[in-house]
Formats: sequence, C-alpha cells, structure tokens
Amino acid sequence: MTSTTANVLRYLPGNIVNLGGQSSYTLRKRPTLISGTSYLFEFVECTVGFNQGVIGSNGQVNIYEPAMARQFLPYMWGPDVNGTIFAVGDALRPGTLYFAKPSNPDSAPDSYNLELVAPSEPLLGGEILDGLSFVASADRWWALYPQLNDPLQRYNPVQQPLPRGLAAPFGHCTDGQQIYWWAEDGIWASKEGSLTDADLYNLFPHEGVPGVAVTYGPPPQGKTIQPPDYSRAGTFRLVYCDSYLYAIYQDSNGNYNTLVYETNRKTWSVDVYGSPVSAMYAAEQQSGTLQTTGTLYSDLLLADITGTVSSQTPLVNDNGVPIICAIATNEFDGGDLRAPKQWGDAFLDALVASAAGLTVQPMSLGGPAAPLITVPFGAGRQRVPMGVGGIVVSDFMGLLVNWTDDFTTQANPTRLHIWDISFQVQPARTIQWTTFGSSFGMEGYGHLREVVIAYVSTAPITLTITSYDGQSPAPITLPSTGGQYQKTLFTVSANKGQLFRFAMTSTAPFQIFNDDMSVRCGAWQRQSPYSQIKSFSGDVVSPAPI
Repeated sequence: MTSTTANVLRYLPGNIVNLGGQSSYTLRKRPTLISGTSYLFEFVECTVGFNQGVIGSNGQVNIYEPAMARQFLPYMWGPDVNGTIFAVGDALRPGTLYFAKPSNPDSAPDSYNLELVAPSEPLLGGEILDGLSFVASADRWWALYPQLNDPLQRYNPVQQPLPRGLAAPFGHCTDGQQIYWWAEDGIWASKEGSLTDADLYNLFPHEGVPGVAVTYGPPPQGKTIQPPDYSRAGTFRLVYCDSYLYAIYQDSNGNYNTLVYETNRKTWSVDVYGSPVSAMYAAEQQSGTLQTTGTLYSDLLLADITGTVSSQTPLVNDNGVPIICAIATNEFDGGDLRAPKQWGDAFLDALVASAAGLTVQPMSLGGPAAPLITVPFGAGRQRVPMGVGGIVVSDFMGLLVNWTDDFTTQANPTRLHIWDISFQVQPARTIQWTTFGSSFGMEGYGHLREVVIAYVSTAPITLTITSYDGQSPAPITLPSTGGQYQKTLFTVSANKGQLFRFAMTSTAPFQIFNDDMSVRCGAWQRQSPYSQIKSFSGDVVSPAPI
C-alpha cells in the first residue's frame, strides 16, 4: 500500500537497513496529519546529513502493514453488572477478549484484554444474562466472572456446559432467561438445547451434509423453505421480542428468509414479506405510550433490503402489499400408525374475512390426498363440512389452508378456530399374516373345499395352508389387486387334517379383511353338505413390520 505524499520528514539518529535492495525505515510513531494531505513522518534510522536512502520531499513511502494501527472491534456487547463493555473480533488476535474500564467505555488500556483461545478458534460475540457476561467462540461458551480484588479489574473465564459454539457473529440474543444463538447445525438455546432438530432437522447441515430445501404441498398452494447458506453466516440475525424469536438468514441464492419461533408454544412458522427483511431491532422496553395518549411506540423495528424501516402494526398490509397466509395442520394418524384410514369429510370452523375466500387442500405425507376445496367469504363465523370427493384411503390426513388478507378492503383478519376429519380405520398393512390352527368346528379329520379371500395388495400374495396330522394342500397365489379392494374365491387342492393354519406372505404390504372372508369345509366322514364358515378363526401371530 502506498501512502499519501509526505511533505514533511524528520530524521532521527540511526542506521538505514537495506532489504531487497530497498531502504527500510521504522516509524517512531504514527504519521501526524498537519493539514490537507501533509503528514509528518518521524523515522528512527536516518542520520541527519547522510543522503543515501533519505526520502526526498514529496517522495513516496510504501507502508506494508497499514492494518496494524487503530483497529476497530466489530463485535461488542455489555455492560455487565459492573458496567463493563466487552468486544472481540480483532483480525490479528481473533482469540482475544477486550474490555473497557467499568462504567467508562471510552477507556480501554492495553492491559485490559484476555487471550482466551488460540487464533484458530476465533471469538465471535457475547451476551449479558442476569448481569453476567458470556462470550462465545466458534466451538465454546464462557461465563466471565469479575475479579473484584484484581487491581487490573480482569475477568475469570469459566467454560460453560453448552455443546455448540457460535456460528454467526450477529446471530445471538437473549430473553433474560436464556441465550439463543445460531450454531453450526441449527438454532440453539442454553436451557433447551436445539430448537430446530425436532421440526426443521433437514433444513440445517448435520455431520457434513448440507441442509436441503423442504416443500410441503403442491403448487400453487404448496410452500418451499430454503435452507440457510452458512457461507453467508455474517448476514444471519437472531432477535427476540415478546415471546417470539426471529431468525433471519440468506439462502444460497442470496435471498433473505425469516423463520419465527414462538417460545410459549415451541412452534416454528415462516414469515414472508413484500420486501425481504434483512435485520430487526427489538426495543428495550414494552410497547406503550408515554406522551401521546392512544399512540403506541413500536417494540420491534424491521429493516428491509431497500433500506426501509418499518414497525409492526396490526390490521394493515405489508408496506401496501396484501398479506398471503398459509396454515398446515398436523397430519392426523387416527391413533394407529400402522393402519390406513378411509377418510370421510373434513370439518372447518372459521371466520373467512378474505373477499376471495380460502382454499383447503387435504394432505397426506406432504402431498395432496383429495381435490382442492374452496370455502367462500362469509359474513360471520362458518362451520363447514367438506367432502373429500370419494373414497380416500391413506395413513394420515391434514389440511393445508391458504388465503390472502387485504386490509384495504377488509377490516378484520381471517381466523381459523378448529378442524376435524372423520374416518374409519381399516386393517393394518403387513407383509406377513398368520393364524393359529383351527378345526372350524369339525369332529376328527376334515377337508377344505374353497376359501374366499378379501384383500388389498400391490403385489402377488402366497397363501399357504398347513394341515396338522394329515395332508397339506398346494400353496395358492393371490394376484395383485392393484391397490383396490377385492374378494375372490379360490379352490383348495387335495387336503386332509384335524387343524388347518393359514399364512400369507408378499413382497409388498397388503391388507386382509378377515370379517369378509370365509372357508367352505366339511368333516371327512360327513353325511351333510359342506359348511360355510364366515371368517377365519384364530388371531394374527406377530405380523412382520412393513
């Protein structure tokens, strides 16, 4: 780096050092600005009257370490209970903690610093919790306890039992009870651990695997959440305000996204703004009024990428843009994870204030399970049953509800109260089905003539009938039903026995409707026609998991 023109030079006794064919000098102190672009340079090495290597008036000075002096520390927090301000982020000493004199942030002597870790583990920021200062590196957290008897008023760092360090220098905050921060694999809290693993695990990197985008629902009703790009961690923000935690980040395309965590219900949602928000600020007081009656000062300010600063205001559009809303309910399993359900109708209790109404998409496993349903605008609260459009069988069922609130034409927001879905549980899917042995009420030896099987399958099923104390018939192959319910009669080959056991296996999950099946059988020395037994006797024995 070449300095500005030095119009004034002062030389002190010393020797000129030659490095690589060029004269090298040592500044006695920082260059002093005289006026305009004129600086006073005082060198240690030059001898007065010795011309070799002396810089002439208006000469050029090459300064190879210009970043050494007057460094500003980018990450600052405080004061703690003693009134001390702390700072980290020294580019030349990244593992060093700096602090000022108590209640005197303008005074930070050279001795007021503490090298906590090696430069390879940079300190990235800190928080004040209940008057105690905490500082974080990329790997660890420390509590800073003041040493009151130390004449230099230094601090004693005590490492905290927190399993993750800080990944984003501006991605931390506190609610006064615990510290929240961006970690390398999600968002963490000092008391609760990971806040994202339970619901947003795939969105964040884990064990070297980057986060992936998550899409729920089909377009245009479906929503996609992009993962954070940790190469842009300097843009990550975390702000707490009124029981809500706002996590702002950039994705791989440089677009800003906002996740919102409600600390009371411990649930996540996504905020989408007309102009993406890049930063937020929570005021250090409750929203209220001090001077003008009826006017509240804001407790949360939002800055978007255009430079506009806004405040949260009820019942208004987003900087003039109508608010697009979506709610996805949990996908109900009916209380039985294995068994599929035949769903009846969905029931919605809502106050639809949007002039365009709202749409309801029945969902199962993240995809549509039935046709889209539209609920029109209503003057008051509506309790609406909505059919699923025929026979719908799936393991789960939820609702994806979409609408747009435009407060230029409506006075109140759309509200959802409750939802419910009717269903009937069907037999569980299995790949192995077995009964105990049964004589079907026959005395002594008996014979099976026919069996009627009611089932649903997507692959052939092998039915094996085992005869005790006699002759077993040949296995029967039940063809695939293509996923549809079917009831078919099969003739049984030569057989004789006192007990008969039934077993079915397949390469794909299938369902057996035992109440709709029957066996035609008779005693070996019977004098009457075959008997029709309505259902297979016996209980299912340990069906293998799907």
